[in-house]
Amino acid sequence: MKTPEYTFMCWPTLDMTFDIHANDGEEALKKLHALTDDIINECCAKLTAIGGIQGGADLPYITDIDDYEEDEDV
Repeated sequence: MKTPEYTFMCWPTLDMTFDIHANDGEEALKKLHALTDDIINECCAKLTAIGGIQGGADLPYITDIDDYEEDEDV
């Protein structure tokens, strides 16, 4: 087998958004954390188990704020 010429540092990403209804950004991020923390930690553990060596999940952040409107399916 030929020896590779390079080692590439590759970063997998998960780029998803959630619409969280809340009264302020802190409350929204707390709700998001409650919904996703276990899933993100499990994902990071699985990636470490297959050789992931750096990083982890970025901290959640808010990009947009809109006035509340009831969901159509409610």
